[in-house]
Amino acid sequence: MAVLKAAKCPNCGAVLSIDPDSEWVLCNFCGVRSSVSRSKNTAVAAAPGAPPVIYVPAGGSATWVILLIVVALGVTAIAAVTMGFQRGGGLSLMNVAIVGGPVLADADGDGQDDIVIQCIVPGDDIMHLRAFSGKDGKGMWVSAPLLKAGLSASVATVPGLVVSISDGATVVGLDATTGKQRFRVTPPERVEAVCQRGNEPLLLTKDNSLYAMNTTTGALTAAGAIAERLPLSPSPACTVARANKYGETGGQMRTLNEHNLAKATGINVEVVSDYQGKLPYLMLGHRSVGSQVPMIGARTAERVLWTSDVPAAEPLAAVEGKPVSAAIANGMVYAAYLRVGGSALRVASFTLADGRRLWEKELPINSDSTSVELVASDQHVFVYTNKGNDGRLRSLSTATGQLEWSVGG
Repeated sequence: MAVLKAAKCPNCGAVLSIDPDSEWVLCNFCGVRSSVSRSKNTAVAAAPGAPPVIYVPAGGSATWVILLIVVALGVTAIAAVTMGFQRGGGLSLMNVAIVGGPVLADADGDGQDDIVIQCIVPGDDIMHLRAFSGKDGKGMWVSAPLLKAGLSASVATVPGLVVSISDGATVVGLDATTGKQRFRVTPPERVEAVCQRGNEPLLLTKDNSLYAMNTTTGALTAAGAIAERLPLSPSPACTVARANKYGETGGQMRTLNEHNLAKATGINVEVVSDYQGKLPYLMLGHRSVGSQVPMIGARTAERVLWTSDVPAAEPLAAVEGKPVSAAIANGMVYAAYLRVGGSALRVASFTLADGRRLWEKELPINSDSTSVELVASDQHVFVYTNKGNDGRLRSLSTATGQLEWSVGG
């Protein structure tokens, strides 16, 4: 029997099982094909652009025992992750926990939106980005390790590029269709947001400066400044990079100062946001009199277009306060609220122009869930819920609210 060797993938760090007689090995985690070398000098001298090289030293029976343990643990991890896929599965060969920050990106080049989300490997707590197909939840790629979990990280996308920012200080650019790192740069000031002008990504820094970012090298070029960050005008110098989700400090929705707008009645407005600088503005809040039932609405600067309770029925069974998350796509707005008791999350769909309700669907959640994020594309509403470091990602049809697939805990 050949003594298999344990080695790490040079791209993502996953443990590989290598036959010592083999000249190539394929990583089942990230899909990278590496050549196998028995010479340390050959491994060091790999040509630029050539496939990565793994050096496999000679070893004895101890390597075989260690590998048996690794393989056994790997099989357990594979089973655990595979059980988490209701459809698809794809790269379900590593036990990764979904921890949040979903954004849209075309991860397979078919012109349709997929989803990229932050994940960690339990016990290691190193954050990766992972792409799932919007159509069926199939795993598409996993990035190399980016940073230690627990550090502040945000993710945004522009066409062809996924941008990850760690603590506002380190910017990493990844190819949207492969997850491969293109560059890692440190801007002169902490980053507040990733923006874009056309298809060109820009960084908005804490001193209100804008920097154009080369999508291949990450090189930064001064591109002016924004005198006042909030509110941004309906047609700003740049739009916040796409995430298609409501967020008070990020995403494609931007918080506006309500005192500049006409007063709304019947709704206690907590947040007013715009979407890519376009009208109408979205209002999130709760009833201004009586129980604080979650409410939603749309407006211009001069007048309120419509308002509505988010719950279609049993409004008093909703957790009081504004909707926990909302998203806009293709003239539709989606809002989520929690049921009292924490056993269910409901997502409702409205037309943005006139507030016509299309559907409302209920999703079971764990009572310990602490966060909810909605991200919407033309075809799918992606619903992320989190209970500690064991998040779950689900896709609903924008047309009917039907559950399409689910990944995670």
